[in-house]
Amino acid sequence: MEKKVSIVIPCYNVEQYLQDCFKCLDSQTYKNLEIIFVNDGSKDNSLSLIQEYCKKSQNAKVVSKINGGVSSTRNTGIENATGEYIYFYDPDDIINFQIIEHLVNLIESNSADFVVTYCKFIKPKSNLIKLNSKLEKGNKVKTMSNQDVFISLVNDYNLFTSVWNKLYKVDIIKNNNLRFNEKCFWGEDTLFNYEYCKFVDKAVISDKILYYYVQRSNSLIHQSFKETRLTIFPEYEKILESCENYYTSYIHLMRLYNAIECLYFIKKCDYENKENIKKLIDYVETDLKYVKKCKKIKLYRRLLMPLIPIVSKILLHKRLKKSK
Repeated sequence: MEKKVSIVIPCYNVEQYLQDCFKCLDSQTYKNLEIIFVNDGSKDNSLSLIQEYCKKSQNAKVVSKINGGVSSTRNTGIENATGEYIYFYDPDDIINFQIIEHLVNLIESNSADFVVTYCKFIKPKSNLIKLNSKLEKGNKVKTMSNQDVFISLVNDYNLFTSVWNKLYKVDIIKNNNLRFNEKCFWGEDTLFNYEYCKFVDKAVISDKILYYYVQRSNSLIHQSFKETRLTIFPEYEKILESCENYYTSYIHLMRLYNAIECLYFIKKCDYENKENIKKLIDYVETDLKYVKKCKKIKLYRRLLMPLIPIVSKILLHKRLKKSK
């Protein structure tokens, strides 16, 4: 018998995306699903649309909560999940009709604890049926230990920073009390994946493209810098104080990528807190010292990343001179 997969869907003001979301769920080739919509205090028509959908679907339910952000929403989903596996799906994106079947087949055929697949960035008006007409090219499967998968995911930043292209074991999450950090409002997926990897004996990475991230004008990549992005850095400090020596260099690499990304967004806007800007540059300078200890980093990154502190100081020099 197919093992149950709990699909956790955080919902906050997503009414305009729900019809495509429902189609993606209804068309899944894997049928033993528990669909958990977590309504995070939506102010639009999301809740009524989800309730109507749940009336027609025996395997779907909705849990409503006071607005608390995506971390608390996913944590509510975890607490309500009764499946053997858990999959996190953001309803404003598109999933391939075969994604759950493919991920479950990989995790079971390889006796793995963790499965990762690739994604593609698409435009908002992409054709749903065309995207799902067949599995995209890709037939390579890598199996690896927890240390190797951690290294692979950190080196491929787009793979590591999300949860929606991965299948997790519910037992590992619940037995080890793993939850999303509700004090962190950016990079919470990265922290969750790091904690989960500690308990992985064997992982699988598939190069098939099964998740379609829809690049919208209001998506994170198009937003200006917000100080909520800085909430991840105190968490890195805590990790570095307690992590094993083997992981230290890669935690610095994770922080390095996040600091560079923050500086990139700061350059694009008028943010002027010089103390925070300086702190980010300091992170980059500190973390660069550990890059040489990290394996499998792409050559262009090794060549370009040392230039970031210099370039940042030049481009942001006026802001660095201003009073706080």
